[in-house]
Amino acid sequence: MQVPSGDFSPEPSVNGTLLALIPSKKRNLSFKDYVFRNIWDQRTRPLKYSISNGIENYLSLEGNICYMDSDRIMGIISLPDDLVEERGSDLGNSDFLKIYICLSDKKNKKRIYKTNKNLSERYRN
Repeated sequence: MQVPSGDFSPEPSVNGTLLALIPSKKRNLSFKDYVFRNIWDQRTRPLKYSISNGIENYLSLEGNICYMDSDRIMGIISLPDDLVEERGSDLGNSDFLKIYICLSDKKNKKRIYKTNKNLSERYRN
């Protein structure tokens, strides 16, 4: 919504804009968006743990138990080694882009599900 400059005191030389930010519920997010949001929610933790935790939580939302540890998950999504121990709060735009590309790879999501399914079958037997 545009706000005329005359509505402010003192009056600025430009008009203003009013934005409404509506948070989305985590349950309604896609896989990559859920994990990406988890990175932001846990920005003081190393990516190795915040990404793993996000994947575990996403699997549990779908009724699955995650049988993978953080090292196995990092091996599947192929996150660049220089980012694994970085904290979300220390990342720049290019780092977020690299992570987003890794999480956007549909093969990675399939590998996570397949590996988790194989491990769950092994633990059941």
